[in-house]
Amino acid sequence: MADKTRQKRNTPTLKNESKGGVPLSDRTLSTAELVEIAGVTSQYLGQLERAGVTKRVGHGRWPLSAIGGIAAFRAGEVSGEGEAPTLTQARMRLVDLQAAKAQLDLDERRGELMSRAENESCASELVSDIRKYMLAVPTRVSNRVPIDRYIIGILEEEIRDALSELSKQGEVR
Repeated sequence: MADKTRQKRNTPTLKNESKGGVPLSDRTLSTAELVEIAGVTSQYLGQLERAGVTKRVGHGRWPLSAIGGIAAFRAGEVSGEGEAPTLTQARMRLVDLQAAKAQLDLDERRGELMSRAENESCASELVSDIRKYMLAVPTRVSNRVPIDRYIIGILEEEIRDALSELSKQGEVR
């Protein structure tokens, strides 16, 4: 008779069900059973409940779906009820940010990073050196090749115009 009822419901049940068995969707587990199946401690189970990962359905009773919820949470796939971040998630984010900050501090101490002021200073020195060398080109060329002063003046003027245009582009950005 129980077999006919099961077939009518078309819902899987546990093998060790007594007559008039309980469908899997309605089956609950004791805390001891859930701890054993999920491989966690009862204290950790309490933390997961407070974090919103799973909920009790009665005193010391857990839904069968709690097994999947715990496994997914431990694999990093689930975030509680889909609401605001849980305390556990907030703590995990804090730890990640602290690790990133520690890595940046370490990189800076190793000399792999520069501060913004140091970077701007180096860039300013580089631009100044480029300007100095570019303005020296007409004089250096006139020392190597006999060139009329008129042509040297044109070269100097063109180089200054080009540098002026480049400096205007730097101001816009």
